[in-house]
Amino acid sequence: MKRIDLVVFFFILSYSLFSQNSAFNFDFEQNTIDPWKCNNENQKYHFDSSIKKNGNQSLLLENTAFVGMQGISNRIKGSFIGDSISFTIQIKTENVNEAYPFMVVGTKEVQKFFQMATPLQGTNDWTKVEIKLPYTSDCDNINLAVNFDGGKIWIDNVEVKINGQDIEKLNPVSLITQERQTSEFKLKSSLTQKQIENLYVLGKIWGYLKYYCPEITKNSENWDNELFDNLSIIYSENFESSLLSWLSKFEIMETTDYQLNNLKFEQEGNLDWINKKVKNKDLKDLLLKFSNAKRTNFQYTIEKTQYSGLNFKNEHHYSDMMYNDDGIKLLSIFRYWNLVEYWYPYKKLISKNWDDVLLKYIPKILETKSQLDYALCLNELIVETEDSHSIIKEDPVLTGFFGEYTIPVKVKFIDKKLVVTEINHNSTFRKGDIILSIDKESIMSLEKKLFKYSIASNEITTKRNLSKKIIRTSNFESNVQILRNGKKINLNSTNINAFSYNQPLKYSYEVNEEIGYLNAETAVKKDIDSLMNKWNNKKAIIVDLRNYPKENLTFLLSPYLHNKEFVGFQMTEAKFDYPGYFTKKEAYFLKEFKSPKFNGKLFVLVDENTQSKAEFNAMALKVYPNTIIIGSQTAGTDGAASMFYLPGNYSAFMTTEGIYNPDWSQSQKIGIKPDIKVSSTLKSISENEDLLLNKAIEMTKN
Repeated sequence: MKRIDLVVFFFILSYSLFSQNSAFNFDFEQNTIDPWKCNNENQKYHFDSSIKKNGNQSLLLENTAFVGMQGISNRIKGSFIGDSISFTIQIKTENVNEAYPFMVVGTKEVQKFFQMATPLQGTNDWTKVEIKLPYTSDCDNINLAVNFDGGKIWIDNVEVKINGQDIEKLNPVSLITQERQTSEFKLKSSLTQKQIENLYVLGKIWGYLKYYCPEITKNSENWDNELFDNLSIIYSENFESSLLSWLSKFEIMETTDYQLNNLKFEQEGNLDWINKKVKNKDLKDLLLKFSNAKRTNFQYTIEKTQYSGLNFKNEHHYSDMMYNDDGIKLLSIFRYWNLVEYWYPYKKLISKNWDDVLLKYIPKILETKSQLDYALCLNELIVETEDSHSIIKEDPVLTGFFGEYTIPVKVKFIDKKLVVTEINHNSTFRKGDIILSIDKESIMSLEKKLFKYSIASNEITTKRNLSKKIIRTSNFESNVQILRNGKKINLNSTNINAFSYNQPLKYSYEVNEEIGYLNAETAVKKDIDSLMNKWNNKKAIIVDLRNYPKENLTFLLSPYLHNKEFVGFQMTEAKFDYPGYFTKKEAYFLKEFKSPKFNGKLFVLVDENTQSKAEFNAMALKVYPNTIIIGSQTAGTDGAASMFYLPGNYSAFMTTEGIYNPDWSQSQKIGIKPDIKVSSTLKSISENEDLLLNKAIEMTKN
């Protein structure tokens, strides 16, 4: 059975308003399925009083002659206070191919957290299934679902708890909902250089107070409006005096010494701009006083998550913004720029001066005339951090620009040529084809047009991102000129949806009596435990990390490799009461050990697709003395990626925690350095030869 596309499912789940406790219908005692909804209108169900876990009855769902997902779902709307959520359910099955509950937590627009339980198969007596997820207070949609294929399932005793408390006993809290439809600010004429510089200072001060002024850190719900109401200050002949008049209303009740010299920082903030840029002594003194104002660790728009990274919350989305609204466009620039200024752990690694970026994009965003212009400007700005995590989520407008279709292949730049590396099963392309043009536009021309939207942590990852964009198109059919065996050929390509290309999954297997191959993309915990018990006497195990791991091998594979505690990575975190500073966290020692121990060679395969979680895994596995990293430079981005919103309801991501090698050396941008450098070639791709895998096998023999 094909599992439903969960992201799409998240958007189409039936809408159910939070109301009285009985509306949840967790025990199915009300002789109605509401507010649960069936996945298809022909779903067979009834209430079974003879087979139940508790109470008078359970809900019985039976297989129907329907191609597609079967089951039920329930959406709970409301935001609650807490940092964890659990969903438990009792399920009994009879002759099912598979049955599995899952939970999605987020907002109406965006899935933030998702977990699917291990599928039940065949016939099972009543089984309690529990799913646990992180939770943040800006999540206002909790989606519960049970899917199955074949046979029958009985459902009973559903429970949802926030921080261990029944949701039926909790009241939802209000999220901020009031936002202006317009900023009511309009440029009088083209900006002078002095007015651009005034906006630059205003944007820096606005962001500084958002995170440093105690009154505003407690509740900055109205802080956007403060910006809108004071943008006209840029036209004042006495600009700094006007700023002082505005900011003097914010009181500083108490100051403190933060004793920064006594802390270990990996990255320090920089408030020197106050002395350098502000000339008015009274304004300067006031701003400097805010730096020592006594603050708590509470930030109204930001919170630490239960596991790692930050959660950005309580920001207005301005979903209905007008794209000629100069005030809201400036807010976009100021909001993102200050997020990076104070909450990005690798700011010191950005090659451009971050202040220069602000000066560049103030006039640039104001020059945008349409939603597309605005969205592309945001895309270009967001990738200025040169971080592979820094991306904007495409909406229909951006998808229309980049192309809703893609040539049905995977490609890679090799020696400055765009080479086909994987093909769709019915493709007219061949591995090793060199693409020269698409619909008569040369690859070089497409490179120049799309490069500024594709920038990542390093050159090889930028080329990876760029190659994906180049083969996208707005046309369902394309004329593609290729070079094959030295001859130019024109191919007619029937394209596919840009987001639907699926490569066949690779699974773990035994290469031979001496070698085991573990594919991180598909290996789950039970597989890893089983394989390590079978392979403990192998001469070598090959771990393929040229993908995104399904599990965290740092904690699942490492226990079989070590017999004493070790540090596999180092981390930094944001200092909430002094934003811009990132402190070194105490070393995390991995102390779990399992038997039987593996003492052979561990070959780890990496390339530009080894990113984030995969790099984190490679970093920790490298601590094992017998590990050999084979491949090429990795993506060079690590740490939790957190989502935030910009006006126009654009969601984007940025890294919010720093990850370093065990010796505190830099991994961001650099990536995991291979011990043996091996890269695919045009010849190896054409001949379907995996040079990295072959190298590991060869080294095992030797």
